[in-house]
Amino acid sequence: MKIINTSSKDLDDIALAIKSFSRDKPAWGAINALGEYEPSANGYLWIMFYHEVSSINVIYEDCVPAKFLEMKPDSFESEEGIISTVAVKIKKGFSGYAWLLKVSYLIDEKTYPLGFLAADEQSSLWLKLHNVLKYDTRMLVSAETAIACIDS
Repeated sequence: MKIINTSSKDLDDIALAIKSFSRDKPAWGAINALGEYEPSANGYLWIMFYHEVSSINVIYEDCVPAKFLEMKPDSFESEEGIISTVAVKIKKGFSGYAWLLKVSYLIDEKTYPLGFLAADEQSSLWLKLHNVLKYDTRMLVSAETAIACIDS
């Protein structure tokens, strides 16, 4: 998978996505509160936001691949954790691109994988994640599977 550099439109899109995940508590990510770009150490785009355990348990039951469900403990000590996302723009075909999202849950000083999503446009990627939070979309077990599902 070849990663493509992000454009100014990509940065605008993630700024909007960060706002879309700010509900009761603010989300944060690659664009800070002042509108400045703050990439991760590897230059990927990212968003984090708080999410309650009661809801994450339903997400695990309804939306997470079995491989990752097996990694989840029976219960968490904390009542709230953080959903962490990392998005990359990848080359697809000769001149196209796609977006890939890795989603994890950080709680009790541990990180648990939730799965992968992919879409042709960044805005569609974030919409898919919103649908996961509504229990309407299943995440996939690998980056390759997620990308293959874009064309199907």
